[in-house]
Amino acid sequence: MQIWVVPVGISGLLMLGGVFMVWKGLGILWTGLRVGRGDWQNASGVGDGFAKLAGTATAQDGTVTAPFSGRECLAYRAAIKTYTPSPSGTGPDEVDHPDWDVNQRVEASEPFGLQDPTGTVTVDVEGTNWSLPTDHSHTVDSGDSPDGQYAAFVDDHDIYLFDDEGVADAQKVRFVETRIDPDDELAVAGPVVEDGADRRIQAADRLLAPTPFVLAESKAEVNDSGEGGILLMALGLAFTVAPLAVVLSFL
Repeated sequence: MQIWVVPVGISGLLMLGGVFMVWKGLGILWTGLRVGRGDWQNASGVGDGFAKLAGTATAQDGTVTAPFSGRECLAYRAAIKTYTPSPSGTGPDEVDHPDWDVNQRVEASEPFGLQDPTGTVTVDVEGTNWSLPTDHSHTVDSGDSPDGQYAAFVDDHDIYLFDDEGVADAQKVRFVETRIDPDDELAVAGPVVEDGADRRIQAADRLLAPTPFVLAESKAEVNDSGEGGILLMALGLAFTVAPLAVVLSFL
């Protein structure tokens, strides 16, 4: 094997990672720029184009049943996360710690209303990357087996993490659930799509410049949704340019 193969190969992988980081950073930056434009609106003033609205979530077309809490809600995201503890037996206790790997994610939703004193606008989160704080968390420690609704979820979705004696591979397993409940106070920014006589805020598919959809608990969180884009782009450029210099040095 020639001496240049290994460093060039590693540099190529780093460059691919850098390009991906730049692309993700551009997406975050675009979201911040698009969401930051324009004023917040009342429900009665929502028209065509792009809307920014805050209000109270209300049921319209029905509800869905969250699998872990059993609560009727407007939307949920349920996930199983796994973590392999260190040899010392210690590990992260935070619900959203990045070292917890998502093994399975299931979600469901119904279009719901976002109501303010002037009226109600329909919001549809299907196909969007909405994210809110975790509402429910249950951890199964190594050597234990899930029961009740957690065991039913494992069986329904053919998840092979557990054996007859407990948790496989000495992993801790965490069942987490995030919901949009009736009467939740929410803020949303996104494209307005016509649905017959109805207008609703939902995802809009566009290949080159997708219109952002942001859902949060407050207007401030929506307005801050573009933070971190420039930093991620700068890191991506660093991961791209430095390995490129290594590759060029062998040419």
